[in-house]
Amino acid sequence: MAEKSMKKIALINVFIGDFPWFFDYFLKSCAYNPTVDFYIFCNKKHNNPMPRNVKLIDLTLSGFNTLASHQLGMTISVENAYKLCDFKPAYGVIFSEFLKEYDFWGICDIDIIFGQIREFMTETILSNYKVISVRHDFPTGYFMLFKNKREINYLFTKSKDYRMVFQSQEHFCFDECNFKHREVIAGANILEIPSKIESMHHILVKERGNLKVFWDFLIIEGHPGHLIWDNGRLTFKKNYEILLYHLRIFKTNVLVQKKSPSRIAKKIKIHGYHIQNASLNFLKNFYDYLKFEQINPFLHRFLPLIDFFFSSLIHLSSQRKSQNESLFSDGFIYLKRNQTNYVSVAFAKGPLKYEPIIPSYFIKNRYYTKSDTIQKYLIRPINESKVDFQIINEIGNVSKAQLDFEN
Repeated sequence: MAEKSMKKIALINVFIGDFPWFFDYFLKSCAYNPTVDFYIFCNKKHNNPMPRNVKLIDLTLSGFNTLASHQLGMTISVENAYKLCDFKPAYGVIFSEFLKEYDFWGICDIDIIFGQIREFMTETILSNYKVISVRHDFPTGYFMLFKNKREINYLFTKSKDYRMVFQSQEHFCFDECNFKHREVIAGANILEIPSKIESMHHILVKERGNLKVFWDFLIIEGHPGHLIWDNGRLTFKKNYEILLYHLRIFKTNVLVQKKSPSRIAKKIKIHGYHIQNASLNFLKNFYDYLKFEQINPFLHRFLPLIDFFFSSLIHLSSQRKSQNESLFSDGFIYLKRNQTNYVSVAFAKGPLKYEPIIPSYFIKNRYYTKSDTIQKYLIRPINESKVDFQIINEIGNVSKAQLDFEN
């Protein structure tokens, strides 16, 4: 629990399903923030001991629906756990019984390794702001603080769409910016971007005359490497202390070693594709570095070149196909196909430019396109009218979509 002189902070996560490989890293970093309390509402047990400031509370998806329906005064029937992200801005209302003693409550994902939270969420900031985002360009749904006051807890109701969002099964990225990340990162005003709903970003911008919101870039994402977590302190390139490392991209990369050690050391190094115990001997760490950071990425880039070359000699694709489209994040993917295969792909980022798809002769469900570089896809049929579509780029990052076809 926080000391009396500090404003009390509670962070909330709702997680349905088995805990992932990186959960123990999250817990380790929570333990080094003893003046912040973490409430994780979940439907699974965790075998390892919990830090004193982390509380696992039993909650099923149906239990969430019952609680949210009661607290929000509307019928909630979430079917997919990913949809819970849309409810994050309402956690202060939904879980209000757990938050009575706290000055601030927050939303917090578990794909995070924290540094020292209190060194960034200072008493000065907590005294002067009512909402705190850890990026400067959009609300950070993976870590965000709200002053525990009724008008702030109900801030989400200022969206004209919040009832529709909560009662729909579609995921709208309501907690952030309705999937308009690319545009707002580029500098666009969220109020000037065509959007399906009014998100929390819309609300915070509209309320800026009445509400003090803290916006600053305090985090790291992607595959930067050069990160060291040492007894609770997280630094980048040994010079810059940061609040947290968000593993959103790291955790899905096909090259990343997805393994939680039996014991997490007091000092770890987070490279581009693996997390390393800094206390291991030099030869072991050097070998792992070569394997995960040099050899595996090289093979990931080089072997598809060979596969593409031989597959392109074997396959010829016809272009007389019908067009189908599917929503993909904040844009569209278009596929053309015949009765037996997928033959070309385009992305709606301007005038449509179709690229021929060449199926791998050697690897099932793998396809390639070639423009400036080779693009690798995995296309797995679900049924006659739907496929899983994955794009895997040169550094191993994966983007996913489900594409529907009209019969």
